[in-house]
Amino acid sequence: MLPPAASVAILRPVIAPLRFRLFPVVAAAQAAHLDLGASFMVGDRWRDVAAGQRAGCQSIFIDYNYAEPQPHAPYLRAQSLHEAADLILCQQHLVAH
Repeated sequence: MLPPAASVAILRPVIAPLRFRLFPVVAAAQAAHLDLGASFMVGDRWRDVAAGQRAGCQSIFIDYNYAEPQPHAPYLRAQSLHEAADLILCQQHLVAH
């Protein structure tokens, strides 16, 4: 369970060339008044990680061992969505103290 202070936004993936993926992330963040620098992008494809990096988010790659290119560093790696959530909560705990 997320702490009351945590905000979570789930953005639907956009099927478009990579150069067009940044705008929907930024537009959604602006509409929800989110600080992208304090936000996380979680995804299971290198494109998700790249979109998060370009938007200024900390990215978490859920590695399902797909036979496709791996994302470029820097990013955190998780084996499941649950593990990614734990990473986010740990990071928020470190910042709060």
